Amino acid sequence: MCQVLDPANMKSTLRCQVPEETFEKLHFAGSSYGQLICGHGRNCLVVDVFTGAKVLPPQLPFGDNTYFYSGMLSAPLASPNSHLLVCTVSKQEGQCFLLDWLIGSDCWSKLQLNNSQIEQIVEFNAWVEVKKLENYSLFIGSDVRSSTFSCASLGRWSGRSNCLYYGYYDPPLVLHGIRDDADAVCDPDYGPDDLVFKSLVFKRNWNTRLQPFWVYPSMLYR
Repeated sequence: MCQVLDPANMKSTLRCQVPEETFEKLHFAGSSYGQLICGHGRNCLVVDVFTGAKVLPPQLPFGDNTYFYSGMLSAPLASPNSHLLVCTVSKQEGQCFLLDWLIGSDCWSKLQLNNSQIEQIVEFNAWVEVKKLENYSLFIGSDVRSSTFSCASLGRWSGRSNCLYYGYYDPPLVLHGIRDDADAVCDPDYGPDDLVFKSLVFKRNWNTRLQPFWVYPSMLYR
Protein backbone atom coordinates (compact mmCIF):
# COMPACT_ATOMS: atom_id res chain seq x y z
CA MET A 1 0.00 0.00 0.00
CA CYS A 2 1.42 3.36 -1.03
CA GLN A 3 0.24 6.43 0.84
CA VAL A 4 0.98 10.02 -0.12
CA LEU A 5 1.18 12.68 2.59
CA ASP A 6 1.39 16.45 2.23
CA PRO A 7 3.44 17.93 5.10
CA ALA A 8 1.57 21.22 4.67
CA ASN A 9 -1.75 19.44 5.23
CA MET A 10 -1.41 16.10 6.98
CA LYS A 11 -5.18 15.51 6.75
CA SER A 12 -5.24 15.72 2.96
CA THR A 13 -6.27 12.62 1.03
CA LEU A 14 -3.68 12.54 -1.72
CA ARG A 15 -3.42 9.25 -3.57
CA CYS A 16 -0.47 7.65 -5.28
CA GLN A 17 -1.47 6.77 -8.85
CA VAL A 18 1.17 4.07 -9.28
CA PRO A 19 -0.46 0.59 -9.28
CA GLU A 20 0.42 -1.37 -6.15
CA GLU A 21 1.61 -4.36 -8.19
CA THR A 22 4.36 -2.14 -9.61
CA PHE A 23 6.02 -2.04 -6.20
CA GLU A 24 5.63 -5.80 -5.83
CA LYS A 25 7.16 -6.77 -9.18
CA LEU A 26 9.81 -4.12 -9.76
CA HIS A 27 12.86 -2.96 -7.81
CA PHE A 28 13.19 0.67 -6.73
CA ALA A 29 16.05 2.43 -8.55
CA GLY A 30 15.43 6.07 -7.66
CA SER A 31 13.17 9.10 -7.97
CA SER A 32 13.79 12.12 -10.13
CA TYR A 33 11.76 15.17 -11.25
CA GLY A 34 8.54 13.76 -9.78
CA GLN A 35 9.07 10.39 -11.47
CA LEU A 36 9.56 6.98 -9.88
CA ILE A 37 12.25 4.88 -11.59
CA CYS A 38 12.14 1.12 -11.15
CA GLY A 39 12.88 -2.08 -13.02
CA HIS A 40 13.46 -5.80 -12.97
CA GLY A 41 15.03 -8.18 -15.46
CA ARG A 42 15.08 -6.53 -18.87
CA ASN A 43 12.22 -4.14 -18.08
CA CYS A 44 12.47 -0.57 -16.84
CA LEU A 45 9.64 1.80 -15.95
CA VAL A 46 9.42 5.55 -15.36
CA VAL A 47 6.10 6.59 -13.82
CA ASP A 48 4.68 9.85 -12.47
CA VAL A 49 3.75 9.36 -8.81
CA PHE A 50 0.75 11.71 -8.88
CA THR A 51 -0.70 11.15 -12.35
CA GLY A 52 0.32 7.56 -13.03
CA ALA A 53 1.57 8.51 -16.52
CA LYS A 54 4.12 5.92 -17.67
CA VAL A 55 7.15 5.98 -19.92
CA LEU A 56 8.42 2.58 -21.05
CA PRO A 57 12.05 2.60 -22.21
CA PRO A 58 13.27 -0.13 -24.59
CA GLN A 59 14.17 -3.42 -22.96
CA LEU A 60 17.67 -3.59 -21.52
CA PRO A 61 20.34 -5.15 -23.76
CA PHE A 62 20.87 -8.05 -21.33
CA GLY A 63 19.23 -11.26 -20.23
CA ASP A 64 16.43 -11.46 -17.67
CA ASN A 65 18.80 -11.87 -14.73
CA THR A 66 19.52 -8.16 -14.31
CA TYR A 67 19.53 -6.10 -11.11
CA PHE A 68 18.94 -2.36 -10.79
CA TYR A 69 21.07 -0.31 -8.39
CA SER A 70 20.31 3.33 -9.11
CA GLY A 71 18.64 5.62 -11.61
CA MET A 72 17.84 9.25 -12.34
CA LEU A 73 16.74 11.63 -15.09
CA SER A 74 19.12 14.29 -16.37
CA ALA A 75 16.18 16.70 -16.83
CA PRO A 76 12.34 16.64 -16.67
CA LEU A 77 10.80 14.21 -19.17
CA ALA A 78 9.32 17.04 -21.25
CA SER A 79 12.68 18.78 -21.60
CA PRO A 80 14.59 18.44 -24.87
CA ASN A 81 17.55 16.08 -24.72
CA SER A 82 16.44 14.50 -21.43
CA HIS A 83 18.24 11.25 -20.56
CA LEU A 84 17.53 8.37 -18.22
CA LEU A 85 20.61 6.99 -16.45
CA VAL A 86 20.50 3.64 -14.66
CA CYS A 87 23.19 1.48 -13.13
CA THR A 88 22.56 -2.25 -13.54
CA VAL A 89 24.34 -5.53 -12.94
CA SER A 90 23.99 -8.26 -15.53
CA LYS A 91 24.41 -11.60 -13.74
CA GLN A 92 24.65 -13.30 -17.13
CA GLU A 93 27.67 -11.24 -18.15
CA GLY A 94 28.95 -10.82 -14.61
CA GLN A 95 29.47 -7.10 -15.15
CA CYS A 96 28.09 -3.78 -13.96
CA PHE A 97 26.96 -1.21 -16.53
CA LEU A 98 25.88 2.41 -16.61
CA LEU A 99 23.07 2.66 -19.15
CA ASP A 100 21.98 5.86 -20.90
CA TRP A 101 18.64 6.22 -22.68
CA LEU A 102 17.78 9.37 -24.61
CA ILE A 103 14.06 9.81 -23.91
CA GLY A 104 12.09 8.73 -26.98
CA SER A 105 14.94 6.90 -28.70
CA ASP A 106 14.82 3.18 -29.49
CA CYS A 107 18.01 1.91 -27.82
CA TRP A 108 20.33 2.21 -24.83
CA SER A 109 23.95 3.27 -24.74
CA LYS A 110 26.07 1.41 -22.21
CA LEU A 111 29.34 1.92 -20.40
CA GLN A 112 30.95 -1.06 -18.71
CA LEU A 113 32.13 -0.45 -15.15
CA ASN A 114 35.10 -2.56 -14.13
CA ASN A 115 34.49 -4.30 -10.79
CA SER A 116 32.42 -1.42 -9.43
CA GLN A 117 28.82 -0.31 -9.18
CA ILE A 118 27.02 3.01 -8.80
CA GLU A 119 24.68 3.02 -5.83
CA GLN A 120 23.81 6.70 -5.98
CA ILE A 121 23.68 9.25 -8.80
CA VAL A 122 23.73 12.85 -7.58
CA GLU A 123 22.68 15.98 -9.44
CA PHE A 124 24.10 19.35 -8.45
CA ASN A 125 24.37 22.86 -9.85
CA ALA A 126 27.69 24.04 -8.17
CA TRP A 127 30.25 23.04 -5.21
CA VAL A 128 28.88 26.00 -2.92
CA GLU A 129 29.24 25.83 0.89
CA VAL A 130 26.06 26.64 2.81
CA LYS A 131 26.75 27.31 6.46
CA LYS A 132 23.17 28.10 7.41
CA LEU A 133 19.87 27.24 5.76
CA GLU A 134 18.22 30.42 7.06
CA ASN A 135 14.71 30.39 5.54
CA TYR A 136 15.15 26.97 3.89
CA SER A 137 14.70 23.38 5.00
CA LEU A 138 15.85 20.10 3.46
CA PHE A 139 13.60 17.16 2.53
CA ILE A 140 15.41 13.80 2.55
CA GLY A 141 14.10 10.26 2.04
CA SER A 142 15.26 7.16 3.91
CA ASP A 143 16.81 5.65 0.76
CA VAL A 144 20.19 7.03 -0.32
CA ARG A 145 19.00 7.08 -3.95
CA SER A 146 15.93 9.25 -3.37
CA SER A 147 16.22 12.87 -4.49
CA THR A 148 16.90 15.54 -1.89
CA PHE A 149 15.49 19.03 -2.33
CA SER A 150 15.06 22.25 -0.39
CA CYS A 151 12.06 24.46 0.21
CA ALA A 152 11.84 28.08 1.34
CA SER A 153 9.34 30.00 3.46
CA LEU A 154 7.90 26.99 5.26
CA GLY A 155 6.27 29.39 7.73
CA ARG A 156 3.50 29.92 5.19
CA TRP A 157 2.12 26.52 6.20
CA SER A 158 3.43 26.40 9.76
CA GLY A 159 6.55 24.48 8.73
CA ARG A 160 9.94 25.00 10.38
CA SER A 161 12.91 26.53 8.63
CA ASN A 162 16.56 25.49 9.10
CA CYS A 163 15.48 21.88 9.66
CA LEU A 164 15.78 18.50 7.97
CA TYR A 165 12.49 16.76 7.13
CA TYR A 166 13.25 13.04 7.07
CA GLY A 167 10.83 10.58 5.43
CA TYR A 168 10.04 7.79 7.90
CA TYR A 169 7.47 5.02 8.45
CA ASP A 170 5.70 5.66 11.74
CA PRO A 171 5.48 8.59 12.23
CA PRO A 172 5.60 9.33 8.48
CA LEU A 173 8.06 12.19 8.90
CA VAL A 174 10.67 13.22 11.44
CA LEU A 175 12.21 16.64 11.98
CA HIS A 176 15.89 16.99 12.86
CA GLY A 177 17.51 20.21 13.94
CA ILE A 178 20.58 21.46 12.07
CA ARG A 179 23.83 22.76 13.58
CA ASP A 180 23.12 24.48 16.90
CA ASP A 181 19.42 23.61 16.98
CA ALA A 182 18.39 20.74 19.24
CA ASP A 183 18.03 17.47 17.37
CA ALA A 184 14.62 16.84 18.90
CA VAL A 185 11.91 15.08 16.98
CA CYS A 186 8.92 16.99 15.81
CA ASP A 187 5.99 14.61 16.08
CA PRO A 188 3.53 16.08 18.63
CA ASP A 189 2.24 12.61 19.56
CA TYR A 190 5.55 11.67 21.18
CA GLY A 191 7.27 13.28 24.12
CA PRO A 192 11.02 13.26 24.94
CA ASP A 193 10.52 10.37 27.40
CA ASP A 194 8.71 8.18 24.88
CA LEU A 195 10.61 5.08 23.68
CA VAL A 196 9.45 5.68 20.10
CA PHE A 197 10.74 9.24 20.29
CA LYS A 198 14.19 8.04 21.36
CA SER A 199 14.40 5.47 18.58
CA LEU A 200 13.81 7.98 15.78
CA VAL A 201 17.26 8.54 14.30
CA PHE A 202 18.40 9.86 10.95
CA LYS A 203 19.62 6.91 8.92
CA ARG A 204 19.70 6.32 5.17
CA ASN A 205 20.23 2.95 3.54
CA TRP A 206 19.80 1.03 0.29
CA ASN A 207 17.03 -1.47 -0.47
CA THR A 208 15.52 -2.98 -3.60
CA ARG A 209 12.03 -2.32 -2.22
CA LEU A 210 10.47 1.12 -2.10
CA GLN A 211 11.12 3.10 1.08
CA PRO A 212 9.73 6.48 2.21
CA PHE A 213 10.85 9.32 -0.05
CA TRP A 214 9.83 12.88 -0.90
CA VAL A 215 8.35 13.78 -4.27
CA TYR A 216 8.36 17.24 -5.77
CA PRO A 217 5.43 17.02 -8.26
CA SER A 218 6.54 16.89 -11.87
CA MET A 219 4.08 19.63 -12.85
CA LEU A 220 6.13 22.11 -10.82
CA TYR A 221 9.23 21.47 -12.96
CA ARG A 222 7.56 22.73 -16.12
